[in-house]
Amino acid sequence: MKTSNFKRLSLLSLLYIFGVVCATAQVSCFVAKTTAYGQLSAVLGDKANEIDSLVVEGPIGEADFVTMFRCSWDGQLSVINLENADVEGNRIPDYAFSPSNKDVGDEGEKPYNVNSVGEDSHYSLRRIILPEGITEFGDYAFGYVVKLETINLPSSLRQMGVGCFSNCFNLNVNPLVIPNGVEEIPLYCFHYCSSLKRVTLPASLRRIDGAAFMETSGLETVDFVEGLESIGEMAFYWAKKLDHVYLPNSLKVLDNSVFYNCESLSDIRLSEGLSEIPDRCFVGCTALEKISIPGNVKAIVRRAFSYCDNLREVNLSEGLERIDANVFDQCNLDSIVLPASLSYIGSDNFGDQSFVKIYSKATVPPECGIAADGTGAFLFSEQVARLLPVYVPVGTSEAYKSADGWRIFGNFIETSQFPGTSGIGRSVVGADSHIAIKAKAGGVILTAETKSPYAVYTLTGKKVNSGIASGSVFVPCSSGVYIVRVGSKTGKVIVK
Repeated sequence: MKTSNFKRLSLLSLLYIFGVVCATAQVSCFVAKTTAYGQLSAVLGDKANEIDSLVVEGPIGEADFVTMFRCSWDGQLSVINLENADVEGNRIPDYAFSPSNKDVGDEGEKPYNVNSVGEDSHYSLRRIILPEGITEFGDYAFGYVVKLETINLPSSLRQMGVGCFSNCFNLNVNPLVIPNGVEEIPLYCFHYCSSLKRVTLPASLRRIDGAAFMETSGLETVDFVEGLESIGEMAFYWAKKLDHVYLPNSLKVLDNSVFYNCESLSDIRLSEGLSEIPDRCFVGCTALEKISIPGNVKAIVRRAFSYCDNLREVNLSEGLERIDANVFDQCNLDSIVLPASLSYIGSDNFGDQSFVKIYSKATVPPECGIAADGTGAFLFSEQVARLLPVYVPVGTSEAYKSADGWRIFGNFIETSQFPGTSGIGRSVVGADSHIAIKAKAGGVILTAETKSPYAVYTLTGKKVNSGIASGSVFVPCSSGVYIVRVGSKTGKVIVK
């Protein structure tokens, strides 16, 4: 077979793959051959608004991209094949296919809103085939091409411009593989690409800039790679199907609100290279149940984990010095182990919820911040604070009793035995292992090897049952949250 015949067959195969068959009543296909930049408009002539599939062979420049845009906006062009085109400077120009920088309406308006270029837009461009050799996409090169479904990223690509795929709602290349050699995913690059499901990042990547994947509501998986150094503000804001994040240890900078409202995010592994967990980083990650903070982290900044409704276990490493205000506001922690290195806890961090005990390893009570309304770090009712066990180092209970923010508690227990991680679950075992408290449907099971008095209270302090526990005793209770004391041990249980 001659080479020319082979190329023609290859082209027809590509067009078939993309659902285009030339020379039918439904489809009008045109092969445009250019010999210089800027010729495309003249080559197309009066066919510009009639074709829905275009193949370009030869040199094309910025004016030719304007022509292709017009064929899609004013006409019917939905498939563009540039496989054999010679693109000027190996660069797709700024706003090449984007209506957001062009006077395209009847009255010359710039349609930069959903009403003009939303998913119901008449802008028909759906598929683009790019040639190898392209090294750069300009700013918003494909931005707001809202019906674009398929495009190839050439292996030669090295740089993507700001917002180059922003608001491509229907872009459905899964997995989307970013070519090796790309070092930065810029601002708003894939903003609102809600049909993306999986993104594979290259080993060359160093930065993901702010809002790069913001509101990618269908995104489920991102393969973060070793070598990545920073992730910008709101980069994955409202990526609501993203279910796991494993950040490489090369990551040094995590900016504010990166995973804000990622409501399916249940599995997080943080980088050992981080020195702080930033402001609002994981707000509203309602599927998250446990988190471990790496040892290099010195501070957890304001609201980092607030409104993580199901967060029950937090493992804080030695080296942590500061927990800012509202970090764990509206979480559901069972217990907390505060490291010996901690020196400050901001206001509105810990409330009644489901706490059963607190451990503080610091020999000097950590300072507790006070909010403008007078609330402190611990938002416990008087009844809970009076009974809740607070374990502190031997010889420090008097210091804790007199410290601002800590003096609300009435059950300090000195110990030299601290757990390595915070507790999880609904059963409580005291330092004396012969006493246990466990919730069961319809009540509470109390276990004591020796006779021990017990009492069950509501959160308002009302006693609902009392007696002597010896062996295992079932105490019936209606559904709710209770404070239970057995001997010298106290715990909180949730009865269903």
